[in-house]
Amino acid sequence: MIRFVALGIAGLALGAPGAASTGASLRLASVKPLVVKGSDFKGGERVVVTLTVQRHRVVRRVTATPAGSFTAGFGVVQLGRCPSFTVRAAGLEGSVAILRRLPLPACIPFKSP
Repeated sequence: MIRFVALGIAGLALGAPGAASTGASLRLASVKPLVVKGSDFKGGERVVVTLTVQRHRVVRRVTATPAGSFTAGFGVVQLGRCPSFTVRAAGLEGSVAILRRLPLPACIPFKSP
């Protein structure tokens, strides 16, 4: 019985890396204007792409190509050098990807001890 359980756990562990590598992803294509590219979404999937900068949100709705990719532009958004932002792409068929840009180290306020 113990061998059976151990083999079952080993089988799950071997299957996990392949499943993790097929997830949807986002990458920053341009900062001025802000453009993100999504890949590995389901073909033809409708995707809601939400940009959050500080407390402001901008939403774009796109449809993935048959290959599962898309491009979403946020040209009206002016980003400075320091603000962090988050882009979340959520497909209506369950695909999700998140891209975060943290503030640059020089932009973080210094706190004295």
